[in-house]
Amino acid sequence: MSDAFKNLNISKGKRALSLIIYKYSNLLAIFLLLIILLISFQLIIKPKYDKMKNTSVEIEKRKTEEIDKLETYLAQLKSFNKSYNEVSDNDKERMSRIIPGNGDYEDLMAEFENIVNKRNLILRSVEIKKTGAAASNKRVKVASNEEGATSLPEGIKEIILSLSIEGADYDTFKRLMEDFEKNLRITDVKKIDFIDKGRVSLDVSVYYYDL
Repeated sequence: MSDAFKNLNISKGKRALSLIIYKYSNLLAIFLLLIILLISFQLIIKPKYDKMKNTSVEIEKRKTEEIDKLETYLAQLKSFNKSYNEVSDNDKERMSRIIPGNGDYEDLMAEFENIVNKRNLILRSVEIKKTGAAASNKRVKVASNEEGATSLPEGIKEIILSLSIEGADYDTFKRLMEDFEKNLRITDVKKIDFIDKGRVSLDVSVYYYDL
């Protein structure tokens, strides 16, 4: 009888537990769903959210940096424009003659021919040494030569010309060198070769803005 009583109590307990589970099944389902959602959020959603948030912050940071750079560049342009406008027209013209805004070979040819002719000398030929250059004048020969390159300020290019001059004695040649020094365009004489009587070869560097 004792065993039957025990079995009866166990059956009642199981029945009561089943009733409780049935009664609160909806709450248990909601609780389990919340646990699953919480785990999913921690393992899947939150990492993606954090990654998107970090990416958004990085993009915003880059935008801010780009805006700062543009603002700095704009301020520099305004400062340069203000300084340029304060320069007189005469000084602007003088500056453009010292370092012109181009490396036109025809202009160079005419300029040096004019200087040489003033001393009643003959400019036989001009060889312009510059990589990738081209010239239309038949008396102008273009050669590629990067040897002896010098460090120049940004935006300024160098052209090396080899001039062949005839009819020069010592005094005339000396005055010609003085003319080169007085010329407004910056001119550096790199090399002088006395080939024979009255014939001289000069290597001369001139400069221009690479616009």
